[in-house]
Amino acid sequence: NGDHLITISLLKYDINTHSYSIFREVGLEQVQGCVVFHRKSNSIYITGGQSLTYLALATVQMFNVSSETWSTAIAPMNIARIDHGCATDPRTQSIFVFAGNGSEIERYFISNNSWAILNVRFQIVYNVMACVTFPTTTGNIFCLGQEYYGKSSINVIINVIIFNTDTLTID
Repeated sequence: NGDHLITISLLKYDINTHSYSIFREVGLEQVQGCVVFHRKSNSIYITGGQSLTYLALATVQMFNVSSETWSTAIAPMNIARIDHGCATDPRTQSIFVFAGNGSEIERYFISNNSWAILNVRFQIVYNVMACVTFPTTTGNIFCLGQEYYGKSSINVIINVIIFNTDTLTID
């Protein structure tokens, strides 16, 4: 029910005044998902995360910026994920999702609302992943993977991973 929703504020940045304002507030039943903006569809996607009862989620929600509407009619990921990374390939109708609860990489095809698990995997299961795409012609997505080692979460290794969207390989 609505009493248990988390309120998320979508902010809009005004380049003329150099200030943020609340564009829209929404109630979601998920936290720790990955948020990505897809320019070609002018939409914000929230992938996975954790439910308010601490379960990993495979759900995907989309906010269309032009129509200011939410859609939950997006196909779920194949793998439920928390603390994962996601990024778009600016040249295609694809969103890539990395790590979280496994070493698999998934690709979302916006054009037909479907997911595919790729044949490439990370050699390490990363606890936390953050990814970014740069508007280049190379098709690379850069990710930072955080890996804990030993008995304490104090011991952390951060790896830089480059994923090539043309060859679907980790470089």
